[in-house]
Amino acid sequence: ILIYCAAILLASLAGGWIPLMVRLTHTRLEVASSFISGLMLGVGLLHLLPHAFFELGSIDRAIHWLLGGFLFTFLISYKIASLVL
Repeated sequence: ILIYCAAILLASLAGGWIPLMVRLTHTRLEVASSFISGLMLGVGLLHLLPHAFFELGSIDRAIHWLLGGFLFTFLISYKIASLVL
């Protein structure tokens, strides 16, 4: 457990030092936000995929629903952005 605590401490310190060492411009902040958003989406989808497989009984059906939901979310986001801009 001591190793995990040390790893958490180092990760926290590194997260605090990064803004001091790297000048965050608007573009770099957008890239970082996009990377983190994609990472969180991927972790969430991969975490829920086994549960969907268990409920649906077929990995193909689970993947089809996953991709359909992702495509639907993307299209809704695109439509809202086109209405705002």
